[in-house]
Amino acid sequence: MGFALPLSVMMFVSFYEFVPNELIEAAIVDGCSPFRTFIQIVFPLARNTVITIASMYSILIWNDFIFANTFISEGSAKTVAIGLKDYVGAFGNVDWGSTFAAIAISILPPLLIYFALNKWVTAGMTMGATKG
Repeated sequence: MGFALPLSVMMFVSFYEFVPNELIEAAIVDGCSPFRTFIQIVFPLARNTVITIASMYSILIWNDFIFANTFISEGSAKTVAIGLKDYVGAFGNVDWGSTFAAIAISILPPLLIYFALNKWVTAGMTMGATKG
């Protein structure tokens, strides 16, 4: 949370600055509560930002090695990155065929997530970069 929160807050604040106040005012005039205005008007507009943040941090968490290596001591709670470390044997002996196969398999989920959400990630990252 400590590493993800600053960038997430920055991206959401920069997005919400570009939401027209007229949309919120129109929802209030139509009788929407603040919660309903957020859920039905503002949050659907933030879909690109939510998808961008979720995909960025899911890939970051998937690839995390240092924190997982430091704080996880149980074998059943190992992450993918820590599991890949187990392919290196004693004195640096490595079975390169199985190591590269495991790496290729471990890369597939983040790649699939990114390619499936690429359009929204690109739109979310560039939202607010241009005027008009």
